[in-house]
Amino acid sequence: MKQREREDKMRNRGKDQGKDISDAAEVGHGDENYDYDDEEESLDDEDDCNESERAQTDTAEDENDSEHNEENLVILPLKEYAKNTYNNLAMSLFHCMEVLQAEFPRNPSMSQSFQCMTEVAELLNILYTYINADDDDSIWFDGLLEEPIYQESDRNNWPDLLASMYTEKCKKVKFKMARSICIQELRYLRTNFELPSWANRFYHSKNECKQDVQVYLLQKTKCILCTVSSSFCFYNVPMKENSLLGGKSKNQVTLSPLEVLVVDEAAQLKECEALIPMQLPGIRQAVFIGDECQLPALVKSKISDNAGFGRSVFERLSSLGYSKHLLNVQYRMHPEISKFPVASFYERKISDGPNVICKNYERSLLPGKMFGPYSFINVDGGHETTEKHGRSPKNTVEVAAVLWIVQRLFEESVFAGTMLSVGIVSPYNAQVRAIQEKLGKSYDMYDGFSVKVKSVDGFQGAEQDVIIISTVRSNGVGSVGFLTNLQRTNVALTRAKHCLWIVGNATTLSNSRSVWRKIVKDAMDRGCLFDASDNKDMSNALLNAITELDDADNLARMDSLHISMPLFQGSGQRYRR
Repeated sequence: MKQREREDKMRNRGKDQGKDISDAAEVGHGDENYDYDDEEESLDDEDDCNESERAQTDTAEDENDSEHNEENLVILPLKEYAKNTYNNLAMSLFHCMEVLQAEFPRNPSMSQSFQCMTEVAELLNILYTYINADDDDSIWFDGLLEEPIYQESDRNNWPDLLASMYTEKCKKVKFKMARSICIQELRYLRTNFELPSWANRFYHSKNECKQDVQVYLLQKTKCILCTVSSSFCFYNVPMKENSLLGGKSKNQVTLSPLEVLVVDEAAQLKECEALIPMQLPGIRQAVFIGDECQLPALVKSKISDNAGFGRSVFERLSSLGYSKHLLNVQYRMHPEISKFPVASFYERKISDGPNVICKNYERSLLPGKMFGPYSFINVDGGHETTEKHGRSPKNTVEVAAVLWIVQRLFEESVFAGTMLSVGIVSPYNAQVRAIQEKLGKSYDMYDGFSVKVKSVDGFQGAEQDVIIISTVRSNGVGSVGFLTNLQRTNVALTRAKHCLWIVGNATTLSNSRSVWRKIVKDAMDRGCLFDASDNKDMSNALLNAITELDDADNLARMDSLHISMPLFQGSGQRYRR
């Protein structure tokens, strides 16, 4: 190796010296007294020198690193070290207590352990406050290592100790008590709170651990709530005696097969979708809850609809003669609201629950008979229009009527200090959008007052204190489109708890030869049919809406609202009780 280095150096030296190295060679060959050993010794000396320089450089670098590490090393005082150590450990422990309390499955035998977790979290906060206080370190640091921890072996006496600690006025004594009780509580949890056997198992991946956690949580539950589609996930959960899943490792956590399936809104569930949970291994009994008189599954394709792909299992079982149990008591609607739907859609087989027939259930939200539990408000001054790039109709005059009612409800709710939920329902998306645009976020900032605007389909299964229905249709031929759908009408009429107010053109609906003719006649017979012109403030709001829109057709029909321009121009009166 050294010989090769010498040769390389000699070549490099030759390149550097040019002619001089050649001259030296000629002289050497001509001079028999030239000593080649002197050249080798010179090269050896140069190698030794380089090695020495490298060793000195390495030593210097090591010394610099050592000095740099010493500069970064900070030695904390004992108090600071103790404070920092406690803060780090307490933060992790507090988070652990929070997770266990929120996520860990509970049973009656573990109530004592969860009570301990709650108390430990409180005690950690108390200790943190004293340890991080800047005014007096002696409260917690003096005697930290010397003083023994008081122990009360009887768990039943701990509540009394906690109570006495909270009433203790001496900060130093209070800190000592909190410290002692906290340590005893933690020792109790270490002894009595059992984590699952797999908690300390080594996992090769996070997914393995995640699956065991999920299965463990499922094992401890009595009821699992999920959508029909998400129930597919249970096919990937290892279950006991489940041959479909193949071999399972010896230590794998398994779930007992699910035995009972309960499907809500089953009449709105397509038959093919219901098969997902019905084929889960172990299902022995299925209960379907639904209402055939309300909206079925949505099938957009007419070909698929005609082929029966929208049929539900509920409908199929009914057609095959399976017996059904009718839930014949309703607990939502005021009797005045339920009267027509029960008679028209349920053959009077449903009765009102004791809670809704109670006098306290009736709420007088706005003054006047028009705003009783049930009313039809006739607005025949508007007409249907369609959006620029759509076919869905809307009625701007009805929008104005609805907005005025909502504003009045809001004012009364704030004035009385009561909570109120309002739902605005329309069969047509264009009307829903028009109302939403006008409302904006006007009422979002008030916790006690909420307004939801949705289509009939969007309100199925929901309920509100007050429901306002905007029927939209207003024409001279009695055309009402899919308002003729009995199931959609039933859903719209059965969402309200205390008040249901229908806003629409009574003439158009009466000429429709649909269920709405019966609704208008029923309201008239019961004395619940009112004209918008009966309320001057509402009429004024409708006139303003027509004027702002500069709607020539609506202005031409203004006489139908019994409104004259001079009566309301410049009127600044507010409608108050």
